[in-house]
Amino acid sequence: MSEQFLFRNIIENLFNVRDNIVQGNTINNDLTINIHRHQGWKLKLNSPVILVFSALILIVHLSYQTRYSYQIMEFFSVPREFLFTNINHYLRTISFVLGHRSWNEVASNLTLILLIGPITEERYGSLQLIVMILLTAFISGLVQSFLFDGGVIGASCVVYMLMLAASFVNTRKGEVPITFVIVMIVYVAGGLSALSQNGQESLVPQIVGGLCGAVFVVFGLARKVESTR
Repeated sequence: MSEQFLFRNIIENLFNVRDNIVQGNTINNDLTINIHRHQGWKLKLNSPVILVFSALILIVHLSYQTRYSYQIMEFFSVPREFLFTNINHYLRTISFVLGHRSWNEVASNLTLILLIGPITEERYGSLQLIVMILLTAFISGLVQSFLFDGGVIGASCVVYMLMLAASFVNTRKGEVPITFVIVMIVYVAGGLSALSQNGQESLVPQIVGGLCGAVFVVFGLARKVESTR
């Protein structure tokens, strides 16, 4: 008898909830709180391009442990003498940003990429960011191959492109943030000084990457997109 009574009460409560919904009445707040509490936190794929780019860097570096490490390292480095008739050289002027010499370099670059990259991708869009990365890598690779002996690897040019582009994220059209000017002066001056004193050709992609980021945002080559939030 008690079971029938309990079952009848459950059915009546369900019908009452249905009537409240139909009439537009508010349901008990405790129910809403409990529902949200059980849902918990959700992971959000906020920056697909940056995540894929970071994953490729890790995969390439892990591949150095295979028996084909020499061939892999050669492909992911700037060609020492660029040949316009060699398609492989065009690929290497872009692919070199995925190669790194040590785990310290990987950790250093990935930290900055994962910190700055999502902000830039959200503001300029995934498609524009892909174009910016490819152009930065290609221009940096060409400059390195033509002016020096090549052989440079690493994503530092992309890192500094992202840094300069991110400095314009919250600015309006026609405005130049003072932090951008300071970063440009300090970074370029420091890079040129180290290059002239120590002959560190590896700094060239960094300088070129920073200049690419500046050109993209200052001259409107990278246009901000409206937030979808």
